[in-house]
Amino acid sequence: MKIRTNLRDGLNAVTPVISAILGIAIVTCAMSSAVLVGVPYINKLQNISTLENTEMQFDQIIDNIKDVTNGIGDESNVLKVTATDGSLSVNKDEYDRTILLYSYNDNSKYNFTVVGLDDNNKVFFLDNEPNEYSNMWVRVKWFEWYNDPEITEDISVESDGKVTATQRDLLGKIEMSIYYPSIADSNLKSKIWLFDSNSLKFILPTGEGTHEISLENNGIIYFEDGEGPVVKRPFNGYFESGSFRIHTIQTLTSKSVSVGQNGFKVHINVSSLGTWKQEAKNVYNLRLQLHGDNRDTWINYFNNKYKDEFGPSELSDGTLFLLDSNDAGGVSLTFLNSIVVFNMIGL
Repeated sequence: MKIRTNLRDGLNAVTPVISAILGIAIVTCAMSSAVLVGVPYINKLQNISTLENTEMQFDQIIDNIKDVTNGIGDESNVLKVTATDGSLSVNKDEYDRTILLYSYNDNSKYNFTVVGLDDNNKVFFLDNEPNEYSNMWVRVKWFEWYNDPEITEDISVESDGKVTATQRDLLGKIEMSIYYPSIADSNLKSKIWLFDSNSLKFILPTGEGTHEISLENNGIIYFEDGEGPVVKRPFNGYFESGSFRIHTIQTLTSKSVSVGQNGFKVHINVSSLGTWKQEAKNVYNLRLQLHGDNRDTWINYFNNKYKDEFGPSELSDGTLFLLDSNDAGGVSLTFLNSIVVFNMIGL
């Protein structure tokens, strides 16, 4: 007997097997595509959540700083700052520097630009348009700084405008009064105030680049690779009709600060809450210098926010010209300085 093979029957027998294999392949491809698309998307959502959480915690720190410096509630607060991803750091050995300069008359001889105050050494230069420094004196007053006592030094300005301190580095909170032709109250011509602060920084490396959030100058700077930095919270400067008010808040960290891998607990304490100081007479040549990693960001912020109030909004050696030296009548100046200390314990 011959055995006949029915080709159609054979095909019918194989078809379910092929269909099953093809089905598994299609499902596998679909799952692979879902993984390829879904995992990066999930990671991105997690990164966004981490950044938003950190930004919210920095917001809380600033709110607490404003409360304690404005005398709302207690003079100290304790906050917990956490980070499951990324890294938190404090630049405890580096400082963001704010410098305020002004003169008491519109004579160009006493309207200075200061060069060399962007570091912590003992030397800087006065720069005025006539380049005349004969018989000029600078009285440098260091306020208390990390247990260093308050001291004062009188320095004769050299012929090229050079000022050299010998007692201590120019660091912390400093008042520099410029006199001519001798040191006497009636000969006070200009003033320079210097304020140093620490900053908090959060860095999150991702496949798309590095995300960074910085808390400095009582504001938050947020930026990503490929995008410009954004200032979220305002610097404490206010222009009003014929007057300028500024509240400088120095945020300092204790030398024993430690930041754990998952974050830290921060005790925010007001070390020095000053009173508003108002100059007895109008000032001229009002200038602001900002130094630090994000100097240009703050300069742009000021230029954009106060572009209608500024005289010439020029940037030269980190100097922002808030008011030109020949503006008639000058401007009324009021300012306050507060020192806030962060005592941190790693988690």
